[in-house]
Amino acid sequence: DLTERLRAEQELQKEKELSDKIINSLPGLFYLTDPTPKLLRWNNAFEKISGYTAEELKNIVPINLFNEEDHTAVKQSLEKTYREGLSDVEARLHTKNGKNIPFYFTGVGLAYNGKPAMLGTGINITDRKITEEKIIKEKLLSDTIINNLPGIFYLYDEQGHFLRWNKNFEKVSGYSAQEISTMHPLDFYDETEKEKIKTRINFFRNDISNL
Repeated sequence: DLTERLRAEQELQKEKELSDKIINSLPGLFYLTDPTPKLLRWNNAFEKISGYTAEELKNIVPINLFNEEDHTAVKQSLEKTYREGLSDVEARLHTKNGKNIPFYFTGVGLAYNGKPAMLGTGINITDRKITEEKIIKEKLLSDTIINNLPGIFYLYDEQGHFLRWNKNFEKVSGYSAQEISTMHPLDFYDETEKEKIKTRINFFRNDISNL
């Protein structure tokens, strides 16, 4: 009857308000989309970061929210979600004002109102990307310095695994980078010299451990 219907509608409204509070309390992006594709729900952070209003998000094609260069990866991730139930991808969110913000997105397949849907979350990884870029730049700089040294340069760990070396080391030794990566420092010496070199290595190892 009418009373029961009103009670059911009130309960539905309460549940929606609760889920909205939960969704909007999440630290990153949240969104729910279907295969059409269409955005069904999202949190306030999604509007704030993307720059789009709720009305605009209702009518936007989800793939257009990503940098064009990332479209293929995003589409493959979506297909995997609907096929296997779970996926993840790193992609840049393309905001309304033209910014491209790197995010780590995860997707989970589920049924929503009896139809296939995907629940997605996104975490801003800008800081991580900046750190990765700095590491790459520093490695390029150190590689340039190492490869411009007049002699040979090499660095290995306590187990004798080579970590870094310069091009001169490859040129003088005659071994390729792939070969050196699987070798031990003693492999570069004659059998008659190995014991002496091993003793020297152990001496420096013990000397360093006492520092």
